[in-house]
Amino acid sequence: MPPTHRVRIEEYALTGEVIDDGMGGGTPERDWLPVVTNIPGRYMPAGTGLVREEHGDRVRDAPSVVIPARYLGRLTDDQEYELIVGTGDNWRVDIGGLRGENRRKSIVNISESYGRRRVPDTIHLETELLE
Repeated sequence: MPPTHRVRIEEYALTGEVIDDGMGGGTPERDWLPVVTNIPGRYMPAGTGLVREEHGDRVRDAPSVVIPARYLGRLTDDQEYELIVGTGDNWRVDIGGLRGENRRKSIVNISESYGRRRVPDTIHLETELLE
């Protein structure tokens, strides 16, 4: 599956700077810091297909980005694949080529697709628009 967009994944994390709180102390500064930049990904918008949920309901697929696994993880000393990205409010994906606010999305779910190896071939990042 060929890539359609260039992708940057960021984490909301401590920058290492301290902001003066005006009372003689400081608070650690947090900002969006890049984890991986300019990697190839295939963006699939919402509603590209239907899936069956566990109770028999049919819902539309969520928007997602599919990325080759080599960009989002590494092998540990135990030869296990370890992701370098995560889900939740501290993680977002910026999809180059999409317009406006539509290009930045929260990562809400991560799944791995395996071929014939123990290491995944692709990583699927299910996304939703940031609020």
